[in-house]
Amino acid sequence: MRARLLPLLALAALLWAGNAAASALSSGQAESPAFSFRLDRQAASGGELVQLKMEAGPTGKQAAGFRARVQYDGSALQYVETKTASRLGSGTVRVNGGSNPVYAVYVCGVGGKSAPSLSGTVLTFVFQVKSGAAGSAFLRADADDICDFSGSPLAPDCSSALWLETSPALSDEARLTALEPSAGTLEPAFSPDTYEYRLAVGPEVGSVLFRADAARGGTVRVNRKTLHAAGSETEISITVTSADRSGKAEYTVTVARAAKPPESRAGDPPTESAGGPENPPPPSSAPAASGPAKAA
Repeated sequence: MRARLLPLLALAALLWAGNAAASALSSGQAESPAFSFRLDRQAASGGELVQLKMEAGPTGKQAAGFRARVQYDGSALQYVETKTASRLGSGTVRVNGGSNPVYAVYVCGVGGKSAPSLSGTVLTFVFQVKSGAAGSAFLRADADDICDFSGSPLAPDCSSALWLETSPALSDEARLTALEPSAGTLEPAFSPDTYEYRLAVGPEVGSVLFRADAARGGTVRVNRKTLHAAGSETEISITVTSADRSGKAEYTVTVARAAKPPESRAGDPPTESAGGPENPPPPSSAPAASGPAKAA
């Protein structure tokens, strides 16, 4: 008898588990976490700001209270502030930003009959990347004590592990470290602190390219390469912008393109050498030779 009951009990247990799972799905218990966390960027350089956003999910809409906690890599990040969404304005948000981790506790206003519906970003934790930071910085964000308006637990705790790639601060230096033309020689010789040059090229040179290197990750823009007609001058501007985009410097090269040598025009008579029909030799001035004297 017992041997017959065991398979039936096992089948009943499976059916009960399936019904429980279906009930959980229909009642929303299998929905996404009440809150989620994300960074507004995946990489940042020294001095730049990074935002960690806490966003309400479907279950979090009904939250009347919660506690958020963000632990961060203090060797790479500096805490700046916590911004509160207007949806939390009717309640109270207490932030303890003087420690690591940073805590933020929210309790909705108790004067109403229900908690305001939450959606989108509810809290934003702002950090600044330290100037010497390099490599991956770790952040961990948690939300717990999530309750409804009656104070009853609303959803399980949720957490996220986040990584931010950091790099040293971008340079504000705007200058060239090298400037070399494809033809001719710069006058004077290049120096990063000299901003005006002259360059002489032959009449056959119709354009000039430059190899221009910027300091510490800056960018370079050359405004033109084609020269004006032979016998004229062309001014070329080379603009360098610092890596952090805060500074600019301009170098100017005045290119003097030599004039072409004169050419004979079609229809002009050819020039004859001395002794030709156009230039007959001058008459001789030597006296005529006299013959022998006749005898008397």
